This record gives sequence, structure tokens and C-alpha cells, in this order.
Amino acid sequence: MKKKTLKLMALLMAAALTASLTACGNAADTAVEQYNYADAESAAVVSEEYEEEAEYGYDNGSGIDLTAQSQENQKLVYRCQIELETLDYSATMASVKDVVDKYQALIQSESTSDNVYDWTDASSRRNRRTYLTIRVPSESYQDFIGSIGESGHVASQSQEVDNITRAYSDQSVYVEALKTQETRLLEMMKQAETVEDMITIESRLTEVQTELTQAQQTLAGMDTDVAYSTVELTISEVTIYTPDTETFGERFVDSFGRSFSNFLDVIGDIIIALIYLLPFLILIAVVALILVLIVRTVGKKGKTKRAAKARAKAEAAMKKEEMAEEKTE
Repeated sequence: MKKKTLKLMALLMAAALTASLTACGNAADTAVEQYNYADAESAAVVSEEYEEEAEYGYDNGSGIDLTAQSQENQKLVYRCQIELETLDYSATMASVKDVVDKYQALIQSESTSDNVYDWTDASSRRNRRTYLTIRVPSESYQDFIGSIGESGHVASQSQEVDNITRAYSDQSVYVEALKTQETRLLEMMKQAETVEDMITIESRLTEVQTELTQAQQTLAGMDTDVAYSTVELTISEVTIYTPDTETFGERFVDSFGRSFSNFLDVIGDIIIALIYLLPFLILIAVVALILVLIVRTVGKKGKTKRAAKARAKAEAAMKKEEMAEEKTE
């Protein structure tokens, strides 16, 4: 009877804990969904006004430092996309690596391509391009972006920040609930008196521990994203920077300059192409000269033979005439 009672109590407790965990799990699922950067409801893009207020510690009339409040109480994930143009690819790459070392950042991924340039567009010549994903300590995020901008010409730049405070809180509650259930299941395992009870409790314990590991990994990922901001940097090698001007006159002057530059580049390309083809052109000229000499030699021999045949025929005809005249006489 005692065994049955213990088994029944264990099953009831497991059911109660399961129901509790399900509620926490729903909250955690919501947290994970909110953590998705593409979710418009969870993403809070920081406007320029907010950045100004945060930079200068604007208190919004309440006497509260928004900068300190943001840093202490909120979980913010910063992301930035920068497209950098350079006339000196090697120097810019070296400068970027120096900035990364200076701020103790980490290059998470790097890829480089050497595209075939369009000869009609001078700005695309020698178009090497490098894509970098850099993780920067969040306290150095703004300084890092400023230093990167000094390494070349910033063609475009965009920033955003995701506020994951609520998602982080829900995930933390979920982790604590799983830890509590794990502790209780371990206590029940010690009190189990039958093999059947032990198998039932152990099965549930395995599930809880698996969920706990996954939840802790998600929470650790959130901590990493908060501690290290993400900068996606594209470095493009060009010969002419993308103009920042938009007036008609400036666009006209810029277009004229680009057109003349492209014309000179095309002429240069033709000259370089001829230099590359020069050995082949010389070879073709030599072969053509040999063929012409052969043709001329063959032609001269043919003419000589035909002339000899004509002279022989003429001499034969003259002899016949002489013989005919002699017979007549």
C-alpha cells in the first residue's frame, strides 16, 4: 500500500510540475520568438534622436540618466552594416585589422572575391571585395565604428538595436523553472522504491535536463550578443569614390569626368591589349611573310616554265616555217 501511495504521489507531483513547466515553456517559447531579429515586435530600431539623448545623457525631464538606465537595466543588441570604398585596398585592409586589434574585437567570418571589372565603368576597376563579420565589445561599439570610417570612404552605413530585455527575462525564468524541476526529480529519484518508479522519474529527468541545456545555451547566446555587438563590413576596391553630391550641376560635372576617365581607360586597355598580343602579332606577321615569299617563289618558277614552253613552241613553229619554205623552193 505504501508503495502504491508513493508511486501515486510521484506521478501527481510530476503531472503538477509538468503543467507548471508547460506554462514556463510557453513563456520561454515566446521569449525565443521575440529574440528573433526579424520580428518587428521585438526589434527596437534606435532613432537618431534617441542616440543623441543616450550620447549626452538626456534625462527626458525626469532626472533619470537614460544612458545609465539603458546600460544597467536593458539588454540591447547592436548591429551595424557599413560599406567602405578604398583606392588602396592593401592599406585599408591593414588599417581595419589594426582597428580590430585596438578595440579587442573578433573577426567572426571573412571572405574575399576578385571580380572581373566592367571596362565601361572605371569605378569598378580592380574590384577586389572583402566581406567581414566583426564582433565588437559593446562598450567600444561607437568608437569602433568611428575608427572604421576613417579607414576609407563610407559609401553607406546603417545601424539598428534590438531590445531583448523581456525575452531575456522570460528565458531566465524558464531556466530557473527547469532547475527547480530537476532538483525535485532528483529528490524523488532518491525516494523511489520500485524499478518502475525509477524508470518513470529518470525518463522525465532526462527530458528536463535536455531542455535545461538548450535553454541555458539560448541564454548564453543572448549574453554574448549583448556583450559583443555585430558589425558587418564590406570593403570594395574602386578607382573613383561614389559621389555624395546630388545637385544637377555636380552630377553633370561628375558624369563628364567619369566619361573622360572611362575614355582614357579604354584607350589604355587597347594599348595594353596590343602589348599582350604583340608576340602573337609578330608570329602571325612572320608566318604571313613566309607564305608571301613562298607564293612569289612558286609564281616566279611557274612563269619561267611557261616562258620556256612558249619559246620552245615559237622556235618549233619557226623551224616548221623554214622547212616549208625550203620545200617550196
